[in-house]
Amino acid sequence: MLRPANRTRIVFDKVTEEDVDGIHAWVVAFREAKGPTFSATTNGAGIPAHGRFWVEPDTGAVLRSEMILGGSRRLPSRATITVTYGREPSLAFRIPTEMRERYDNPRRRRADVVVASATYSDLRRFGWRTLLTVPPVEPPDPP
Repeated sequence: MLRPANRTRIVFDKVTEEDVDGIHAWVVAFREAKGPTFSATTNGAGIPAHGRFWVEPDTGAVLRSEMILGGSRRLPSRATITVTYGREPSLAFRIPTEMRERYDNPRRRRADVVVASATYSDLRRFGWRTLLTVPPVEPPDPP
């Protein structure tokens, strides 16, 4: 969403400032204002996302992100996905360290709620060459 190619269809607005794990951050709200949207229903209808980014103003690093889908009159079910990013000493950039998901499906008499959490650790850099092992090719027998 933060790539320059997407900025013409997403509206951003700095709403406040907060600390995230002791780091001062701007809280920047976003909403998809034009399609195509990043998410769609199983029928292919676009689901505009909205949410927030917690951004370190001095570096532009994203410390946390929150994306909300649904929760509207047209689509009452709602998904909220929050990701926290942290430093990994072996890497030169921030990586996801935790993801929290919440899915709300309102019904007439009761609401179904699913909550999930994932943490990431022991991340390390690898090269694509380490994934490929190609056996040597034997020359063909002479005719």
